[in-house]
Amino acid sequence: MHHILQIINKHMNKTSVFFIILGCMAGSLLSSCEHVISKKVIFKEFVFDKKYPLTEIARKPNCKVDIEIDYAVVPTEVAPIINAEIIKEIFDMEHITLQEAADSFAREYVANYRAEMMPILEYELQHNDKLPDWLDFEYDIRAKEKESINGITSYEIEYEHYEGNIDPTLATYELNFRVDNGQRITLEDIFIPEYEDELLELLMQSLLDEYDCHTKEQLQEQGLLLLTDLFITTNFRIDEWDVKFVYNPSEIGAAELGVIELEIPYAEVKHLIKTTN
Repeated sequence: MHHILQIINKHMNKTSVFFIILGCMAGSLLSSCEHVISKKVIFKEFVFDKKYPLTEIARKPNCKVDIEIDYAVVPTEVAPIINAEIIKEIFDMEHITLQEAADSFAREYVANYRAEMMPILEYELQHNDKLPDWLDFEYDIRAKEKESINGITSYEIEYEHYEGNIDPTLATYELNFRVDNGQRITLEDIFIPEYEDELLELLMQSLLDEYDCHTKEQLQEQGLLLLTDLFITTNFRIDEWDVKFVYNPSEIGAAELGVIELEIPYAEVKHLIKTTN
């Protein structure tokens, strides 16, 4: 504990911005900041890995559903709150266990797969000697604790699915939880009112730097901001020394650019962060 506090004091100025945001956010975490730092969410892994054949008479083609999700187990009073939010975010389901949610998701996904691909299978069987590989579907979900520091746990969900002969679909979503009560953290919990304009400027500069550009026109030449202006995404992760804003394919750039992460160091936004005295 003493070593952790030494690191924090070494890197922060007298306003203790980093300590405030990750240890005593908005003045209402726990009565003791030192206690906040010492608490940590403990996760275990849930695995759901199954293949469903398109027909009952052959193992291929098939649909594979592969799910690996970290779920909270400690603190016991906080874990159910975090897990409920994780299940809601991943499966859009409430008041249900993780196993039930995975089962329900797989049933619906496989039913849609069979309804969509069965006519194609019947056609292929009549006209071709060998079935194409693209009749196989696969849906992967990876959800892991990303970082746990100073009273906050950051969590990342990655989706990847292959459907037919189209390119795989990728997406990443970030969640941040308070350790003391399990509540999800929003940008409004971190930043003072009317933070948007300055933060947007910082994000634009980060995007320019990331792609070695100086103007919006240069970004557009690389496939960025063609159909939309840059916006402040609510898809963010609290890391040790910065806030990462995550944009999924096609949100601010061409799909082939993949997931775009923009990092804003705390030092650049310390005047926008809520503080406690």
